[in-house]
Amino acid sequence: MTNMTEFWEKAITEKQLTWGVEPAKSAIFASDYFARMGVKDVLIPGVGSGVQTFVLLYAVHVGAKTIVTSGSDEKLARAKVTVMADLQLGEN
Repeated sequence: MTNMTEFWEKAITEKQLTWGVEPAKSAIFASDYFARMGVKDVLIPGVGSGVQTFVLLYAVHVGAKTIVTSGSDEKLARAKVTVMADLQLGEN
């Protein structure tokens, strides 16, 4: 079996999804929390999964300064294309 990085990179590259298209309960919670607390700055570590992608889309939608990190250049590039925004990319 390949290592996990290769497994996930292949899955993401071929399917363009990590988990699916429905937001996870934690992503819905984050969305509600952002709205209640008036969040302006968001750090999203490990961007690339369904949860973080939903949070990324929501954060950009509400105009929050959004910083993302990932150990994968592919996931960072996809995050930037997903939102077509000038994201600040960090290092994981």
